[in-house]
Formats: sequence, structure tokens, C-alpha cells
Amino acid sequence: ALAEPAPLAPSYGVSMALRDLLWWDGDRREGTPIEDVTLPASGIARLTSSTADGSPLIVVVKAGHNAENHNHNDIGSFTLRVADETFLTDPGPGHYDRDYFAERRYENIFANSFGHGVPRISGHLQGTGRDYAGTLLAVKSDRTTGRKTAAIDFASAYPAAALASARRS
Repeated sequence: ALAEPAPLAPSYGVSMALRDLLWWDGDRREGTPIEDVTLPASGIARLTSSTADGSPLIVVVKAGHNAENHNHNDIGSFTLRVADETFLTDPGPGHYDRDYFAERRYENIFANSFGHGVPRISGHLQGTGRDYAGTLLAVKSDRTTGRKTAAIDFASAYPAAALASARRS
């Protein structure tokens, strides 16, 4: 699978669209091959494969911690894309206002874990801060079968004292 260059997106502001036009050299490059990647320090892995009919399949999983730059409390989330369609995704940023960049940030559904594909555990959303984290346990690829797996432990992302384990693979 190839990642095509992003089209101009004027919805993100006239100044940014103008910048893109001024910086563009007019050349339309080939897409970049999409390959497996593991970023251990960030706790992120991307696994690529294809369906039986040859359509590209991509899964991205996220561990990390809940004090990253531009953070959302989304430890244990994943994205699934098949061919040109994304089935499970991050909701992206919410409406930027002063509360989004202040103490009330995590009241916003786009920043807290309620707005992401992660569970509530014992009635708790994920906690905020560096202490609330997940661990990318393993990323494996079996060359014989072509099967690829990733596993995340995200129990530490929750302020639930009785929680012993929460894993996704």
C-alpha cells in the first residue's frame, strides 16, 4: 500500500492553504510505501497486511502515557483501515476554545477517554498525567503464516485500585 500525498485542505485556514501553495514545488511525488513500524518510546505500533482480495489493511495501536503533547486520554485505542476506508479511528480534536487548553481540557469528550475506543473500568475514565500509562508489551510477526500481533497493557491508565489487568491484543 502507498500513502498518497495529502490534498490541499483549505478548511484549516486561508493562511495555511496559502502557505501550502507557496511552498509547493509543483511536483506530484509517488506515494510512500506503508510498512510496519514500532515506536517503543511512544508505545505506538502500525501493522500492515492485506485482505484475501489484496486490499491493504492497517492497524495502529497506542500505549504511551496521558501527559503527551496535545494529549488525549486514549491509552489502548486502535485504528483500523481497510483499502480506502477507516472503520475505527480517533475522533481528532474537538472545538478549540480556552477550556481546551486549560484545566477543563479533559471535560471535553474529544480529549477525555469517553470519546475514544477505550472502556470505562469500574465507572472510571482514564486518568490524566504521566502516571496514567500503557505498555506496548509485544509486537510480533510470524514470517511463516504472515500473522502479525501487538499487545498493550493499559491497566495503569485507570485510577481503579482494584484493577489488576487490562489488555488488548
